[in-house]
Amino acid sequence: MNILYSTHMAPPYIDPAPWPGDQLICGPDWSDGPRSLRTPKANYDLAELVARLPAGWQPDLFIAYVDSHGLCVPNNLAALSCPKLLIIGDVHHGVAPLSKVINHARSERYDLHVVLPTRQSCHWFTEAGMAPVIHCGAQLLIRPYEGEMVRERYPVIGFAGQAGSEHIRRRRLIDGLAACGLPVHAGDAPQEVALRKWAKCQLAFNCSLNGDVNMRTYEILSAGGCLFADRLFEEAGLDLEDGRHAIFYDSEDHLIDLATHWLARPEDCLKIGLAGRDAFLAANTPAVKMAQVLAVLDGGKVHPSLLPPPAALVADGPPLGQRIAAYEILQELHRTKECLDVLFDGPLVTACAVDAADLPRLIPRLAQPYSLPDSRRSRRVHLDSAGVPDVLVVDATQLRRPPDGPTHLLTVGQATISTVAALSQAGWRIAAEAPGGATMLAKG
Repeated sequence: MNILYSTHMAPPYIDPAPWPGDQLICGPDWSDGPRSLRTPKANYDLAELVARLPAGWQPDLFIAYVDSHGLCVPNNLAALSCPKLLIIGDVHHGVAPLSKVINHARSERYDLHVVLPTRQSCHWFTEAGMAPVIHCGAQLLIRPYEGEMVRERYPVIGFAGQAGSEHIRRRRLIDGLAACGLPVHAGDAPQEVALRKWAKCQLAFNCSLNGDVNMRTYEILSAGGCLFADRLFEEAGLDLEDGRHAIFYDSEDHLIDLATHWLARPEDCLKIGLAGRDAFLAANTPAVKMAQVLAVLDGGKVHPSLLPPPAALVADGPPLGQRIAAYEILQELHRTKECLDVLFDGPLVTACAVDAADLPRLIPRLAQPYSLPDSRRSRRVHLDSAGVPDVLVVDATQLRRPPDGPTHLLTVGQATISTVAALSQAGWRIAAEAPGGATMLAKG
């Protein structure tokens, strides 16, 4: 099978995993050659690329990896007559990340949509009218560790990856470990160097941005590293047992306590790392997941691990675009906060409370007992209006006067001119504005 694979990923930092068949990769960081083609950065015309394909070579399958960064986005998919597969990457950070990818998927025609690494995001694409939609973790993107298992490991907490301005919480946790005198070895590194590092460290640190199961998760497991990661909700789809396949922390204090505990137990860490690798080899290798995805594309039965979690729809909620806009603002604020207390006031924004309940460090509260669907996500929404929240979320059309107390106000829908004027006079300023009809205001 001939596969044309469009992606912004490229070696040496990330070398995309090969799909089964004769694969030709295209992207802005690839050069023109026998097995690759360069594309313009960001949007490019697929018809122009097809005209440059090697003589006699035509794809049987087109795969496009597209995420919120928009670094490699194919347009004019009608230039190819073969099946087309969209792999949806990061939509959990950045400016309007969900909106960007949804708009692209709506503008083109794909035969299958695969959401990764945020399984909990599947419902947005289903609600936007895309079908079919399945989930597969970041296993599709990695090249597993292929070296020998290392049994004598350095007594350190190893980390390889980004910990800069986009990863504020990750930086804070790494610095917190170091401040307690714990042996942390952290720094960015190409994929191959990172794999060797995780194979040699007693603990392999990981930290999500917004409840995502990132590539590092499966790379650590493949290397037999002892995965030391933040605990995610069940909707994330990470099927690992705490203390057997990995070690999960719940907060900064818990992280430090666990690090101290497990660094004193090197044999137990090795045992957990090897058990995690066995779980990876049994069900999570790129080859296994690629075969499962291709089977769906061929009309086969969907493997249970690819099924997305059910949506939790609230009757009489705001339009989808407004819900997405509100969620994008909240998840960006959640990215930077250790804990985010959010009060939703009004029947219209109850749906937004349920949407936000998949963010693991966000506490969604309702000001009044509105009706909620019976779902795992809904059960995380609390009926509690006591205390001053970090963020107050309201229906802009029902806002009569500026609120007292919270430092952030998120309005859903379009506020009247008089309301905007009253908020401005009361000292509120726009901190973030989304095109779908949601505005975050800050006090002062």
